[in-house]
Amino acid sequence: MAWAFATLEISNLPLIASIASAAIPRICQYSPQDLSTTAWSVATLALFHDPLRAAISAQALPRLREFSTQHLANTAWSFATLGLFDAPLCNSLAEAFISN
Repeated sequence: MAWAFATLEISNLPLIASIASAAIPRICQYSPQDLSTTAWSVATLALFHDPLRAAISAQALPRLREFSTQHLANTAWSFATLGLFDAPLCNSLAEAFISN
């Protein structure tokens, strides 16, 4: 749902924040594509939701080897677009790009 709003550039921040909060308990079930798409969506909508950012990072870090190059790029772009520096994630993304 967040992807749809971001794609249509509909910035209903209370609704997107609600979607972000609902995603956190389920994020451990997300695929690499789901994680990168969620990151892309919140970055596209300029939503600064630190709990969701932390959850995406925590789930992505141990699974970056499963990410395609596109998923790695989308995740890196998303954090950079929001101006968020997550050193462990950034370092691991760089390593994943090199080994991919």
